[in-house]
Amino acid sequence: MPSIEYSIFPNISFFLIKENKLKYKDVETKTGIKAHTIRNYVNNICEPDIKSLILLSDLFNVSTDYLVGYSDSLIPEHLN
Repeated sequence: MPSIEYSIFPNISFFLIKENKLKYKDVETKTGIKAHTIRNYVNNICEPDIKSLILLSDLFNVSTDYLVGYSDSLIPEHLN
């Protein structure tokens, strides 16, 4: 298992939110995760729990591994 020295999640989540032209409030509406919590994820103040990772991966149609920087593949393996 590769060593991850820092969290890449804030960069990936910021990129996906901007790429999809969403605001934090839009993400809240679609996932139920509070806008201030999303902001905290993006600003690396806190990290998402597994439930939040799954909700975000479903919203952005990417794998949870991609969200946390463990994989370069956007598509979950079971869908390949």
